[in-house]
Amino acid sequence: MTGPIANKIGGEPAQQHLLNQVSVFRGAFNAEAAAALVPEQSISDPDLEDLERRSLVQRLPKRDKGKLSVFRLQPRIREFVQRRTPDLTTAHERAIAYFWSQCQSEFAPGIPRMPPAPMKTPFIISASWGTMPMRLRSYLPALNSCCDAAIPRL
Repeated sequence: MTGPIANKIGGEPAQQHLLNQVSVFRGAFNAEAAAALVPEQSISDPDLEDLERRSLVQRLPKRDKGKLSVFRLQPRIREFVQRRTPDLTTAHERAIAYFWSQCQSEFAPGIPRMPPAPMKTPFIISASWGTMPMRLRSYLPALNSCCDAAIPRL
């Protein structure tokens, strides 16, 4: 990634990767959700606070149930990062798995957790519904509701 946003990150590949991955969140997220997207790194509040100092994410005034700070990307920055990142399929799949596990723990605590079945074709979410395969469009409102239930928009 090059340009003004990449310059704000300062050429740190780990921070660029984190920013790319959390760009799939359309609403609020915390360090736990970010860590689910970047399992190869140890993500905590200070990592997200570093992005906040660079004006790439915004810390929201409230905290989640686990007392973690809650952040969000400004919509324009999220769109810019998504346009500049070649493939976010893995990030989308990890976000789905994370929110699926959150919904299962909250709404079906007695049922053993099972991850969603792996997809045979890439799962594509973009700012434009036009690029999403027709068979997946009907699932998007349910996924968005699940995400909002796991980490409420503040």
